[in-house]
Formats: sequence, structure tokens, C-alpha cells
Amino acid sequence: MNLINSSEKRIKFLKKRGRSNIFSRFFIYLFKRKKKNEIIKKDKDDDLDYNLVYALSPKKVPNFRQLKYAKKVLRPREKNIVNFFLIIILVFLIIFGIRFYKKHLIIEPDFGGEYIEGLVGSPKNINPLYSTARDVDSDISRLVFSSLFTHDKNGNIVNDLVEEYSISDNGLEYNIRIKEGVKWHHGESLLVDDIIFTFLAIKNPEYGSPLRGTFSGVEISKIDDFSFKFVLSESYAGFLEFLTFGILPHNLWESVLPQNAFLNELNIKPIGSGPYKLKSLTKNKSGEIKDFVLVSNEEYYGQIPYISKITLKFFNNYNELLGAINNNQVDGISYLPHGLKSELISQNSLSFNKLNLPQITSLFINEKKNSVLEKKEFRQALAILIDRNRICNEVFSGNASPAYGPMLPSSPAYNGDLAKYDYDYELAKNFLDESGWNLLELSQKELLLIQDIIELENNKNKVEAESKSETEDQSENEVKIEDEAGENASGETLNFDFSNLENKMTELKNVENWEVKKSLVKNFFNTGENLLGAWRFKKSNISGKDFDFLIINLSTVDSVDNIIVLDFIKSAWDKIGIRTFTKTISSNQVQSEIIKNKDFEVLLLSQVVGSDQDVYAFWHSSQISEMGLNISGYKNKEVDKLLDEARLSMNSEDRIQKYKKFQELLNNDFPVIFLYYPTYNYIQSKKIKGFDFSVILNPADRFNNASNWYINVNRKIKFRD
Repeated sequence: MNLINSSEKRIKFLKKRGRSNIFSRFFIYLFKRKKKNEIIKKDKDDDLDYNLVYALSPKKVPNFRQLKYAKKVLRPREKNIVNFFLIIILVFLIIFGIRFYKKHLIIEPDFGGEYIEGLVGSPKNINPLYSTARDVDSDISRLVFSSLFTHDKNGNIVNDLVEEYSISDNGLEYNIRIKEGVKWHHGESLLVDDIIFTFLAIKNPEYGSPLRGTFSGVEISKIDDFSFKFVLSESYAGFLEFLTFGILPHNLWESVLPQNAFLNELNIKPIGSGPYKLKSLTKNKSGEIKDFVLVSNEEYYGQIPYISKITLKFFNNYNELLGAINNNQVDGISYLPHGLKSELISQNSLSFNKLNLPQITSLFINEKKNSVLEKKEFRQALAILIDRNRICNEVFSGNASPAYGPMLPSSPAYNGDLAKYDYDYELAKNFLDESGWNLLELSQKELLLIQDIIELENNKNKVEAESKSETEDQSENEVKIEDEAGENASGETLNFDFSNLENKMTELKNVENWEVKKSLVKNFFNTGENLLGAWRFKKSNISGKDFDFLIINLSTVDSVDNIIVLDFIKSAWDKIGIRTFTKTISSNQVQSEIIKNKDFEVLLLSQVVGSDQDVYAFWHSSQISEMGLNISGYKNKEVDKLLDEARLSMNSEDRIQKYKKFQELLNNDFPVIFLYYPTYNYIQSKKIKGFDFSVILNPADRFNNASNWYINVNRKIKFRD
């Protein structure tokens, strides 16, 4: 090794002395040759050692103990080959292991865990007789109570308590047998007596259930403890859809007087037979329930819930609710308004379940409250001023679709040939112009001028009234204004400058339509509305009134989405001069005050039309009553006849044709402006598994498969055949 190193040094030295020197080249050649011979000699020595060891070894294949010396024995090339094949083997083992793991790994839901959901509102009456009136009550009722039938993830009607049923050929009798072994949360058995009690309570007017009208002409009779039958006075193909109400335990309720049922403690501490039962509840100082804790019903007749505990937390508004989910205080929220999605912080950790609703959002028109609404052409003008596509795309980010009729596009009876009153500003403008509604624009400068004049006129009237008690020699342009004690608050004498009023009036008279604008400001200044912009007016035929102004009062339920849509419509109508005064109302007031008393002009509201195409409850004239759902008070004898015949017909094609004809008549009468079909945004943490619904008929349906939700999992390898 030293010789080799010295040779290299010698070669470098000779290179420095000059490459052209022939002697230098000769010595370089000799040294290189010598170095090469030495390396060859070393390799030969190694080969001799290798051959000697191999020849003396009794076994040609090394054992496991000898393998640890492989690195010392193997040549570099052999080491590389061995390493290469080891890597190949390792890669194949990893691939095989992954495939084996995926093929044979079984991930099963396991019991345990807690799910916390936030809701806006507070429970008042968790009783199937009344819970349909409020979403929060209906949500809890769905978890606590069982029903005869329920809906699956596609919105189809399926058995719940029912074991089997049959329908007579004439469609008037429904024979039903319920499941045996079903237990109430307090341990007793659920029998037919409980179903009969609940049904009769719904029909009893003393209980005041909003479901009462649904079962008019329907009777029930017991066959045995697990069998009974409904008898209808008239056949109705969609009758099973009505049998999704919760069942009450009659032994707990039979001693409660019907008139006192609404106030009973069982309404907030319910006992049912559903997948979850009440554990505890917490109230604030005002008596409002803030937390409602449910635990798994271990004796549930269906799938025992995987999640052991569900806690429902109640908030006053959506801002509080969003704060709760952003701060990880809840795992889900019952509903997310489309306009608030951007305020969610950790969106990657959440599942956004977009559920299709059999729901139509519309503008219901009450012609009796405003004479301008009586004209069908005017109602059509209101319709074509609303750009439905912009609402769907801009307000709901594409999570809604335009609606033009009273039925869902998925319904077999949907009439796709109806006239679509799409956005057409110019057509609406021409109609208003031709109808004699003149247009004016009120500017900021004009508004301030008129306000000054009105104030001066009020002061002048006050001065003139007080001047009657003053002496005649008092100056015409200077008067003393006093308060109730004969002086103003400061005790000083005020002067009124009549010339100032005259000058401002002269300025106003140079403004186009000044009389109209002055009347406008005088009539509406105290309403709190923004008076600037376009207005439509005409000469009034009413004695003592100079001008009529085109004004619509638009109301809606107080929710984020509704308010955004409300503002959108107001802007569209205001732009053309149809001044729109808006009002929001609480959900509690809608049925009890607004719909019941028909106390609205135009009402923005969503209606759940159900999975069946029957719309009798919404458009038949018999449903105009206080508790009915014919919100616009629509009457048409031919429509009534079609709806009566369609709901009685057991021939599906005949029903479809009648419903299509009904849609044509309704569309021609224009009692409502259909806007859009919304979707329902249900938000859950990704730790919650098992939610697989795509269609719900009402918000509470999201809990229909709550027994199948899970948080914990059990992983195991199973060798399959």
C-alpha cells in the first residue's frame, strides 16, 4: 500500500516537471504498470483465499449462523446483487401485506361515544300530538318515539312498528299487525291499545292537535293486542304517509284530561319506545331548556344505537350556534343557512350533508289585503321581476333549483309543460306603464328639501294656532312660541321666518312632480323606510287622498336564508318602483297569527309537500280554515273537483292526469309565485360515521337512521373463503 502511494506521488512529481519529456513519460508508464500488477496480484490472493475456504467447507450452503459473516465473505458485486433481491422481496412483501390487509380487514361499528348537536330554539312540547308545529320538538320526538311507518334514506315509506299490513281491494280498509316484544322506556309492553289511544287523541278536538284534520273520516278498531284496522270513508292512495306520527303510552296519558294535556310534564320529559330515551335536561334561569341528554335504549326492538349518548344543545340564534361549532362545543348543527357557510372555520373536519327536501319555497299572495294584488296581470308582473336563477346560484350557491309549479320535478304527476314566468324586466315595466302607474325618482337633495318644508309648515301651524291668543299689534313675521306653560323649554321667545318657508317652497315647485314627492315624504317619512329611489304613483280616486303609491308589504319567517331572499326580492321590486316594505316574523307566529288570521299581503314561506303527489291540503278550498294550509285562500270549483277525484282514485295514471290538469288551472289563476326547491344542509363532524340519507321529508327525518350512526370502530382480520 505504501508502494502504491509513493508511486502516485512520483507520477505527480514527473507531471509537474514537464509532460513533453520522454523520460518522464517512460517512468509514468513503468509506475502505472507496476500499480496495475500489484492490484491484480491482490485480487488473485483474494481468489485463492475464497477458493481455499470454499474447498475446505463441508457444506456448500451456509447455515443461519454463518449468514451473519456474509458481509465479510461476499465480494462487492455479490453484495449488490444480494441487496437488490432483498429490496425486491421486501417490496413484494409490503404490497402483499397491504392487499391482504385490505381484503381481510373488517371494520365494524362499535358501541360507545357521545354526539353533541346544536339547534336554534328550545323545546316546548315533545309530544307527537303537537311536535309537528316546531322543528326542535319534532327532532327530539323522532329520537324518543316510534311510529307505525317511517321513511328510508330515499324518502320511501317503510315499516317501523308495523310487522305486516294489507289493503282491501276498494282501498277502504287497512289491516295492520305490529311487532311483538316492543317495550316502552319505562319497561311496559307496547300494544294496540297505545296506538288506538294516540289516534283517538289526535282526532279529539279537546287535545287541539294540528294533525286532527288529516284523519277526518277515518276510524280505527282493535282486532287483538297486536292487530287492528283503519276504515276510511273514502279511499286514499297516500294514506300510509299519514301514519308516521309517534305513538304515546296510553297508561301514562289516559288519566290526563285532554284540556290539560298541552301543559303536562310528560311533554318535556317524554317516555316513548324509540331508539333513545331521556336521561336529563338542564334549564336556565328563565326556565328555557338549554341541554337535553338522551341515552341509548338498550331494549330497542330495532338496531340498538351504536352511539351511547346524544346531547342536544339549544341556542338563541345562528351566530351563537356557529360560534359553538367553531369552538368545538358541538359535533354538528341541525341546519346551516347557505349564507353562513363561509363563517365555518374548520370546514375540512366537517361533513356537509346536502339533503333533498320535498319542499317548495313560494310567495303566497293574499288578494284581500291589497287591491292591486287582485289583478292577475299584476301578480304575473311581480313574478317576472324575480330572477329565480340568480337566487339559486348566488344566494344558495347552486344548492337550489327554480320552481314553476306546486309539485316536485321528481313526482310522476309533475307537469313540465307549465308556462315558466322567467325574469323579464322590460315586459313588467311596459305593463306598469300601460296600467297608469307613473314613475318618479326621489333624490337625496329633494328629500332633505321636502323634510325642511314639512318641518317649517308644522312650526308655522303651531305658531298660527298660538298667535290667536296674542295681540293684533304683534309683528307679522315674529311671534312668540311658548310651551304648555306659555314659554318654550328655554324660556325664550322664538321667531318664525315665513320668508324661509316661501323660499324653500319656490325651490320645491321647480322640481318635477313636486306635489307627488311632497305627499310621498309626508305619508311615509315616519315608517322608517328608505324613501330614496324609484316610486310608482297615480291619481287617487279616494276622497281626501291625492295620490296612490304602489306599495307591497312582504313578510317572511325570521331565518337567515329567508331574510337574504327577502332582500333580493325587495331590491328587484324597488328597482322598478314597486316599493316593498318588509317584515320578519318568528316561526311561532306563522301558524298562530299570520296564516290563521291571513294577516299578510305577500308571504315568503316554504311548504313541505311530501313524497306523495297529493296536494289537497294546500289548494282545496276546504283548507282555507284557520288550521288549514291553503295559505292564499285559493278557491276554484274545478280545482276542488280534480283534487277530490284524484285523491280517491286507486288508478295511478288517472291520478296523474288529474293532477296535471290541476296544475294548469292553478298556474292560470296565479295565487302564488313559486320560487325554488331548496336543499337542507346538515353538518356533522367527520368523526360521526353511518349517516347515509339523501332525501328527507322534514328536518326531523335526518334522525331516522340515528341507530346506525357510530363513532367507535372495531377492527379485525377475518379470513374469508
